[in-house]
Amino acid sequence: MLSTPSPSMVALPIPAGYQRVVGPGGLVTTVPQGWTITRSTGPGSVQATDPADPGRFVRYGGAPPPSASLNESHVDYARAFGAAKPGYRAIRLDAVTYRGMAAVEWEFAHAIDGGTRHAKSLYWRVDGIEFFIYAAAPAERWAETEPIYRTMMANSTP
Repeated sequence: MLSTPSPSMVALPIPAGYQRVVGPGGLVTTVPQGWTITRSTGPGSVQATDPADPGRFVRYGGAPPPSASLNESHVDYARAFGAAKPGYRAIRLDAVTYRGMAAVEWEFAHAIDGGTRHAKSLYWRVDGIEFFIYAAAPAERWAETEPIYRTMMANSTP
């Protein structure tokens, strides 16, 4: 009988300028040091906000998933989200592999407060929990925010 891979917690070194955090559902990741950590909207979600720019933030966590498949639930959510957000533009919404597991990566932009917000997120499921990491910033600051997203990806477990 084949089983779905279930990654174990690993002692990853903390990258310079980051702090290790534990989010809902047992997600462990890293966020920039000094960012303000608060509870976020949505089930199993925490937000870390850049104190110098409240429009730049990351979210992370985990909660029991909806009954729909991983891909189906995010295609449906992206469709509803896009219909509700002015200037929404899907950049990518792809089935990907993350640490040997099925995952969904969604990147998009939408209008906000006279500008554009750029965001990217990754979703994956392990042992009945859907985990995610998410980064968002004003479009003009995305180039300096995307490395934070990649660092979170590289340092997230499970």
